Amino acid sequence: MRPSLDSLVFLTSNAGKAREAAALLGRPIAARTLEIPEIQSLDFAEVVTAKALAAAAQLGVPVLVEDSGLSLPAWKGYPGPLTKFAVGAVGEAGFARLAWAWGDPRADAVSTWDSPGPAHWRKRSSSPRGVSPAHSLPSLAARTVSAGT
Repeated sequence: MRPSLDSLVFLTSNAGKAREAAALLGRPIAARTLEIPEIQSLDFAEVVTAKALAAAAQLGVPVLVEDSGLSLPAWKGYPGPLTKFAVGAVGEAGFARLAWAWGDPRADAVSTWDSPGPAHWRKRSSSPRGVSPAHSLPSLAARTVSAGT
């Protein structure tokens, strides 16, 4: 028997994100952390899809994965999914100074999520190489929400 969406697990270590997801879904949702590899890419959908496939393969249950960051038009979308690393390197104040130095401090706050379809709910190899993204992409639908600031 396949797991149902009642067993949906939201992968996050952020309690605030878990509460927001439950509110958006209109029902409680299990939240947990999981050590999964995170690919380094400037494409939000690519990052969240890889994380979702790896998590679904490792847990064998329906998962919801979210990734967020800032996209600065003056920087052609950088740092995108790498925001945590960029801000971590120079701090929030340093990041803001860099944005202002480029003459256009505008940023879009981007949130992208994915939840692989039922074909990915069965456990596979614990190695991310056990999942072939090229084979899996047709059943996925990464969603991106962007809010300009």
